[in-house]
Amino acid sequence: MTSRTFELIIARAIVDSDFRARLLADKQSVIKEYTLSAADTNAIQEIDGPTLEKAREIAAMVGVVHLRSGG
Repeated sequence: MTSRTFELIIARAIVDSDFRARLLADKQSVIKEYTLSAADTNAIQEIDGPTLEKAREIAAMVGVVHLRSGG
């Protein structure tokens, strides 16, 4: 089970392309910004670009975000 903080990190990565790029490029710096459990930290370390892109596509299908080219 993940925490609310983990969910917020993923939500931010879905809608904020700069944050998403930073998360994918340097997970440790993002992890240091938050108070996370060991399970959440491990889950963050497992995130990859294709997984986040799939989450963005799903969010767009349910109307949470609008996908833009390059966004």
